[in-house]
Amino acid sequence: MSESTIPWTKPGVPHWSMVDDVLQDELSRASSDDGMKNNIVATIQRDQNAIIRNDDAHTLIIQGVAGSGKTSIALHRIAYLLYRFKDTLSSDDILIISPNRVFADYIGNVLPELGEEQVAEIGMETLATELLDHQYRFQSFFEQTTSLLESGDETLRARITAKASPGFLHTIDRYVDHLEKKSFQAVQWNTGRKIVPDWFFAEAWQKHPGVDLIERIARVVKATESQIGFHYNYDLRTELTKSFRSTWEIMQLALAIAPNPELEAMERHGENPRLLRCAGTRGMVIRLREEIDAFDESAHHSLAIIVKTQKQANRLHKSLVDATLGVRLLAAESTGFSSGVIICSAHMAKGLELDRVIIADVSASNFHTEMDRHLLYVACTRAMHRLVLFFTGDPSPFIQPQLPGGTEPC
Repeated sequence: MSESTIPWTKPGVPHWSMVDDVLQDELSRASSDDGMKNNIVATIQRDQNAIIRNDDAHTLIIQGVAGSGKTSIALHRIAYLLYRFKDTLSSDDILIISPNRVFADYIGNVLPELGEEQVAEIGMETLATELLDHQYRFQSFFEQTTSLLESGDETLRARITAKASPGFLHTIDRYVDHLEKKSFQAVQWNTGRKIVPDWFFAEAWQKHPGVDLIERIARVVKATESQIGFHYNYDLRTELTKSFRSTWEIMQLALAIAPNPELEAMERHGENPRLLRCAGTRGMVIRLREEIDAFDESAHHSLAIIVKTQKQANRLHKSLVDATLGVRLLAAESTGFSSGVIICSAHMAKGLELDRVIIADVSASNFHTEMDRHLLYVACTRAMHRLVLFFTGDPSPFIQPQLPGGTEPC
């Protein structure tokens, strides 16, 4: 791979010298038929590129807001490392752990487009099953989310509530206190080709006696991370706060739903999100068909109709398939991503980006809990260019005050 094979560089121009107007032009384009595979190689900024080309850090934890380029950075870093260390590193040494097979297919062709071989991929649950020698049956994240949202399982909800309570944290405090008194022992840490000696951790621990245990652990972790980075060239955490995916108007709605003072939305402007009031489910389906027809006549390549639960996705898909529309359903067993029209739950949509997004049934009865708030934020931030929300009855309280255009009839 050479500079000339990287789409976001030009001969004679430094690889970081992309200006905002060029970036905005690229982001304003419709996605390619391969989903993210067009824009992903054309929207790298200077800060992102510094992470990609970091030769010293052996461990990177990238945290970022929705649309900040986390996936783009990870894939470009793989390609860069395979090029930079081609004598000692090959694609056989790399493993991508994906949340589901749809996401794996969604990003699957990016590395070949960058001039590198395909690398191995595995799902998180599959990896866990193999590490446990297939001896234990556990609930997948998709199954847990589906159960929590659809079954109304109060026992499951009670367990989650209990584990988020101060009482549960106090129990953990007592257990950690027991470990400190009975079994604390600093050991050396091997990471990559470097060794962090045991005395390093023991010294950091001993600097904070008499402090509340949880606070003490937090201080030791913070001090240790910074010292490891200083002494051993490990860049353990990088945070990205600028969001590139969605238009400024879409991100203002998303931020109103789930405020994040650290998120910086890029000022790429487009149409305002629209909120449509439908008389009932039948009216909503009729209007959805019209939106799909409008999408088919547009220059855009991808449209996602996102609902809260998988059961709702299955039901809506049946209604639209009966209308002979070319709509694909994404579910836990789905193995690939394709352009066109898809229907999925907010959980399945996480990690994807689409030209257009329709969120069906943002009614107050459907989106009203704190979990619903975060699902709604995820759904909104999948849209690059156009966002439409449908509801019957009253709109979700997370939506109603936020849209400048108010509501429109179906």
